[in-house]
Amino acid sequence: MSGEIQIAGNFVGTGVLASGGQVTTAASQTSGAGLNVPPGTPPTSAVPGDIFNDTTRKNLGISGIAGGSPVWLFGCVQTQPQQTSFLLPVGSPSTICSFNALDAGILSSVGKRLIVTGSGMFSTALGEVPTLTLKLFLLTKALITITTDAFTASLTDQPFKFHFEVLTQTAGASGVVRATGILHISIAAGVVKTYIYSPNNPTTAIDLTSPGAPLIQATANVTQLTSITINETSLHITN
Repeated sequence: MSGEIQIAGNFVGTGVLASGGQVTTAASQTSGAGLNVPPGTPPTSAVPGDIFNDTTRKNLGISGIAGGSPVWLFGCVQTQPQQTSFLLPVGSPSTICSFNALDAGILSSVGKRLIVTGSGMFSTALGEVPTLTLKLFLLTKALITITTDAFTASLTDQPFKFHFEVLTQTAGASGVVRATGILHISIAAGVVKTYIYSPNNPTTAIDLTSPGAPLIQATANVTQLTSITINETSLHITN
């Protein structure tokens, strides 16, 4: 095709539409996107420039190298702004951050990876020397659990940050995932410790065909914790 073609409505084709020049779609609006790539099966031998929507992976793929693996775009990205400060009573778990529910089956593909990162701060009052337990939950299962050493009393706005990953090893209703996590946290003035969750038995059985909202739960042990705040968090799903 050479020159310019304008279509006022929708264009639906079953073959190949070739253009010798630039192709410009309509601007996306609240009523719909300017370009839609229906989900289906990826081409066996993708050529550079191919764009496809994989029904199984629930991802949009772009082929950059002939015969090579495509680049898979994020299937899901969520961010959460600063959360309300929480007082943590002794031994009482509190949800300090929650995300929107994920689409059913979005993690049900081998190699899918759920990544949750974030940062925050906490304060202890006079006489408070708690340890802190952080857990990442998905579909009511605690996939990651990290417990710190005891904090020093009378701390103000001590920082922490975390990086959690959940890797799909077996897809489906009898899915299996491997979860790992890292927590960097200041437990005393000038003392930063790193805690790593990477158990010897690294897999957890979970139904990956169901929708679920990931959440982070915190528990103060030994004594209460005056306040803990999540400053920001982000969730990504990649291949």
